[in-house]
Amino acid sequence: MEPKRTSQVPGTILTFLLLIAATGSARAVGPTAEMELSLGMGGLKSSLLDVYRSRERFPGTGEVVGIENAGPITIYEPALLYQLSWKSWKARFRLSGEVYDSPPNDRSNQGAVWHPDTALFSAQTGTLSNMAAYQGEAAIGYEFRSKEGWNFTPFLGSRFRQEDFGYESFSLPAGPGVFAFRSYERKWISFHMWILFAYNVGPFEIQIEPGWSLWTPGYLRGSGTSFDFAFESGLTALYEEFRVDTLADVRSLELRIVFPITDVSSDSSAQPRPAPPSDPGSGSLRPHSTRTQKGNASVFLSLKVEGIHFLARDLNGFYFGSPEAGYRALLRDASVLESDRHDLRFMLTFGMRFSTSE
Repeated sequence: MEPKRTSQVPGTILTFLLLIAATGSARAVGPTAEMELSLGMGGLKSSLLDVYRSRERFPGTGEVVGIENAGPITIYEPALLYQLSWKSWKARFRLSGEVYDSPPNDRSNQGAVWHPDTALFSAQTGTLSNMAAYQGEAAIGYEFRSKEGWNFTPFLGSRFRQEDFGYESFSLPAGPGVFAFRSYERKWISFHMWILFAYNVGPFEIQIEPGWSLWTPGYLRGSGTSFDFAFESGLTALYEEFRVDTLADVRSLELRIVFPITDVSSDSSAQPRPAPPSDPGSGSLRPHSTRTQKGNASVFLSLKVEGIHFLARDLNGFYFGSPEAGYRALLRDASVLESDRHDLRFMLTFGMRFSTSE
């Protein structure tokens, strides 16, 4: 049974507003702007890649054997984060992209296919191409501080993610098999919550940020053409499209250590200046206001782990081509795409932060 996740949203918003109301007056702190640039490297165990392993290696007249479950593929993630702070309020925006190893370190890209009608084995190989992922986040939060030097900031916001890639599968010589040319796309947008805990330890700061989704609708979509060759029937073509709606349960945890490297401030000291002639006591000297501009830079190192559980529902699709091959395709789609799937991402990131305040 599909979990009812929408019931968590009103309670979470109410709790968030009550925490803000309980803080009393905000601290009188000027506006602050922060920008972060980072580059991460890690691994992804993707259920989207499992789809092509399960679907495209399914031949027209037999079953797939001898294919190992591949390990995570290597990913690189450049990211940009911009944050505005005023008093205790914070608004942050993050954009990131993922570049995948090409070719991926996929040890299952060759498999042996058994054909019971001909009592023959044939080998298949696959090529993954044009794989990419894009992600954006926007959130607003409120910072709570303690006299002991630690603080925490709950954030509420939204998060968008898209993944897509192309895949080609070919039969190797000396045997029948399937030629597949496909493209996949997966998107979801989540209503999300994060809580940032920070504590100063000597010259550096330790940050721990758990996050989880409150409601995450999305879909997985694919299309492509398969050419099924068998000795008894020759070459047959099949075109397929499918779309399956998903709900996702996202859990993440990030540990970050921030090291300051510069701290620069500039003061506009009070200097006397003549008063305007229209003022009483014209000719006297009056000080003008003093403003202090502060800026600093720091570097940080972070480790982030994220798990995603996808719940599939409402599979829709159609095919055009051989009725027998289309029937097999529908059975294959139902067994592969309607099952729940899990993703795991882990990332080690190095970056720099620049901030200015008044």
